[in-house]
Amino acid sequence: MITDLSKFLRKVNKEVEIPEIGKEQALALLNQSFEDSFIFGSGHDIYNMKDYITWGKPAGIKKKHIQHMNQRHYSGDGYKSTIFVNGAPVEYLEGIDNKDILSWFGGVIGADLAQHSWISGRGTWARNVTATIYERLCEIAGITAEEGNSMKAKATDEYKANRKLELEEE
Repeated sequence: MITDLSKFLRKVNKEVEIPEIGKEQALALLNQSFEDSFIFGSGHDIYNMKDYITWGKPAGIKKKHIQHMNQRHYSGDGYKSTIFVNGAPVEYLEGIDNKDILSWFGGVIGADLAQHSWISGRGTWARNVTATIYERLCEIAGITAEEGNSMKAKATDEYKANRKLELEEE
């Protein structure tokens, strides 16, 4: 049934191309560090579409796959609905809301995100959805969740070590 959803999305979304996520693409996403990853558990972030294209490149995710989510997001009247850039409030921000990426990608790979519909906090929701997406990526890759976690931890350690070297060279 889970794979039926992704097939259904491909038929319904004729104007939005859906990427194929197989074993190779799943492993590529699982090999990304937590700091530089296409899928991450934030329900508060809006990023430039170019960032998502960069992060999604190892899995074959291109502009044509995600450009329908790119939009102008406006600040609201209250503090919790205000968008901040570098600590300063802004009227609007153009980009893709990470919650939209999580919902879309969960559907693409056939992850059961409905189990999280009861969660009201956007950060808690995003963290839980991210865990479900990673579990589904592990299934697609044919590895255990423990192996997937180990891959992400190793990639994160390597990312941090490389980042430290880059900062020391500056």
